[in-house]
Amino acid sequence: MIQEQSVDNQIDEMINESKIYRFASELQHTEDENRKTSLRSILAILQRTDKTVKLEKELNARQKINDMFDKIEISALKKSWARLNDKQKENRIKLYVSEMIMDDAKKSGYEKKLLELFETKKLKKTQIEYDEKEGKIISVDVEC
Repeated sequence: MIQEQSVDNQIDEMINESKIYRFASELQHTEDENRKTSLRSILAILQRTDKTVKLEKELNARQKINDMFDKIEISALKKSWARLNDKQKENRIKLYVSEMIMDDAKKSGYEKKLLELFETKKLKKTQIEYDEKEGKIISVDVEC
């Protein structure tokens, strides 16, 4: 599909370049001032459109790449708690605290305490209820 889009994009670019060449060539050879004015405005539009289209395509490509990375990152978190690496677990703990606690003062202390328990291996997987489908911690059974 990406290759088809690439071919379509190349065809569109070739068509646009052909139009620009045709109108530029006509502009060089015509004597009629009204026609020259019209050709200049047509060329301005085509050249502006060409740049705009290229920028749009570049932005779309970047967005698609970012979307792919987001999907990969999300799918990497959709596995059991035991299979997540330490960085992923820390990330999930921080997300859990930020979503569950509204008070900033409590949030900081609770996050620090949970991360400390996690880093010292005192936070056991039995204390964490983790939703594999959502990739989020549902609850943590720890008193802080």
